[in-house]
Amino acid sequence: MITCHGMLGGDPPADAAAPPLRAADSWESSMKKPFAVVAVAVAATLSLAACNAAEGGAAGNGSAVETGSAAETESAAGAAPVTALNVMIMPVADAAPIYLAQDQGLFEERSVEVETTFVQNGAAAVAELMSGAGHIAYTSPVVVLNAQTKDVPLVLVCGSNAESLNPDEQLVALVAKGGSGLDSGADFSGTTIAVNALKAANELTTRVEIENMGGDPAAVTFTALNPADMVGAVERGQVDAAVVTEPFLTPALESGLEIVASIQAPYGEDGTASAYMATRDYVEENPDAVAGFCDAVGEASEFANANADAVREAIATYTEIPEEALAGMRLPTYSTNLKRETLDALADAMVAQGFVEARPDVDAVLWER
Repeated sequence: MITCHGMLGGDPPADAAAPPLRAADSWESSMKKPFAVVAVAVAATLSLAACNAAEGGAAGNGSAVETGSAAETESAAGAAPVTALNVMIMPVADAAPIYLAQDQGLFEERSVEVETTFVQNGAAAVAELMSGAGHIAYTSPVVVLNAQTKDVPLVLVCGSNAESLNPDEQLVALVAKGGSGLDSGADFSGTTIAVNALKAANELTTRVEIENMGGDPAAVTFTALNPADMVGAVERGQVDAAVVTEPFLTPALESGLEIVASIQAPYGEDGTASAYMATRDYVEENPDAVAGFCDAVGEASEFANANADAVREAIATYTEIPEEALAGMRLPTYSTNLKRETLDALADAMVAQGFVEARPDVDAVLWER
């Protein structure tokens, strides 16, 4: 089932949502206008994509495809069969290569027909895959590693984007009000930090960074908020800091918030920050289709990294981010590589931070083509 909270993680508790905004606390009165416009527009995109979803937890953005298993059809007399894939994505910048691959005919070249369906978070994507309604889904590696410890048969088939350790290039950061005093790890004791979902990737990497800064993550309270609500919550003092991602990060910094910590250390330079997953059964039954999808996205990713304007144009087709905000937002470095070192670091961190009891088996979640 789709929820309207969080992305790339489990469903947050029912009491995690921010309280209703009073007139004096509206986006326009508490934030500079650029952030307000972005927040409303992206919240609308997420709402339309998820909260008004069809039964089953997903909202399609085009004609339906056969669900349950990929439908194979003959594209022309004597031609190779075309495999129809329903790909679960989120309305974020990471999805741009899929749209570029579609426009450039890269899927068609590989006898794959892709239909994209929006989901709100990793839990919803997993549900779609396990039901057979979806075939491939965008995810955080943490989702798949966590699933492995519960014997859920998911595998990572290819990467989506690679993380940078350069603060000016990062798409996610821990932000707070200017002059917050959150300068060392010890300063975070007793604070409340908002993340998109509890016990998911952003909470994990934030805990690791606080520990690296000399603090005790156990002394921090984490709460789940919708990404569109986080900056307002920091401004109102509802939380002390928040893990903010693009397209909210750039306007948040322009509105006066400051980055108090980078949370990308566990990923490493060029580490796998997001990826695509599928069930092991589906991959074993449809290896050529999955490989075709990954190869097409990989080719489109190389194009995307060299053509920022084309990426922004693609993002505009599946989100409602205003043109001005889209022009200024940071873009991912796209990569379909799966970096083993990143997965090992995340698996170790999940144990160290108490997310799981037994270390996830990284080998078990990697698809060997």
